[in-house]
Amino acid sequence: MLLLSYESYPSNGKIVPAPWGGTRYEYDDSIQLVALAHQLVVFLKENGLIVKAWEIWNEENGLWYVPENDFSVLLCEIYKNFKFGVSPWDKTAIIVTGGLDAVGWFDPSGSN
Repeated sequence: MLLLSYESYPSNGKIVPAPWGGTRYEYDDSIQLVALAHQLVVFLKENGLIVKAWEIWNEENGLWYVPENDFSVLLCEIYKNFKFGVSPWDKTAIIVTGGLDAVGWFDPSGSN
């Protein structure tokens, strides 16, 4: 499985207040991962490498936050390209949503 996330592209994560206190990084430019995924698919195919599953972001609700609407658009675009795009997209690839973060688990008010 290959993870596409904030470290995969020159992201512009902004430091913003977190609902559970402290700060978090917010990424409103994550849609750039669609073009990056295409470049990776081409590169991997040219080099005879196969990725069977692609995880899109990780803990998108936590410290490395992607706004909900942005994340749903990103996930849909990645899925649409892999499943319905023309070669070199891989229709057999498994698209995995990022795991959720247990944000605020330490907060006695139960913000989690």
